[in-house]
Amino acid sequence: MRTGKTLLRLGLAVSVAVGAIPLLESTAWAVGEEKAGPFMGNLKIGPAIRLDDIPTQFAMEVEIAGALDRGNDAYLGFNPQFQFSDGLATINLTATFQYDIELPVKALYLYPKINAGLAINAPTGRGGDPALGFALQPEFGIKYQLVEHAHIGAEPISIPLYLGNNRYIGAIDAQYRLFFYGGFDI
Repeated sequence: MRTGKTLLRLGLAVSVAVGAIPLLESTAWAVGEEKAGPFMGNLKIGPAIRLDDIPTQFAMEVEIAGALDRGNDAYLGFNPQFQFSDGLATINLTATFQYDIELPVKALYLYPKINAGLAINAPTGRGGDPALGFALQPEFGIKYQLVEHAHIGAEPISIPLYLGNNRYIGAIDAQYRLFFYGGFDI
């Protein structure tokens, strides 16, 4: 299965990158800094695998969020998501809440996250009307603060649930996504 090999390669790349972090810390380059400020932005990409007969989609997310606390750990934001495959485009216009939990390793964070909002499914190529639904997306991720203003990360657990009842969304449809990303803090 081609998707399985792709996910295995992405997992291997993340493992190598995480393994290289201690090497970077021993160099003169200042890595592992604290977050620069209360605003965060990310660009995420990865596969979105539907758990029904719809093909795997390419997924991309742009996220902007602001911290709700002084420690810059609780974020509230907006994260539009775009997913494409042959015949179908999915656009999720969601709000997000994320809480960073700092680990004993300097500048390494785990975070639970929840997104909720409007899901729009639109056919591509053959025409047809778009269909609306509701998206609820529990997620869990890890991020590493490379330098004061930049971080990298992955969301290995992202399970979007789509609620609706139309030709693209059943009563409840589910997906699995795997995101890799880079971002900034200001």
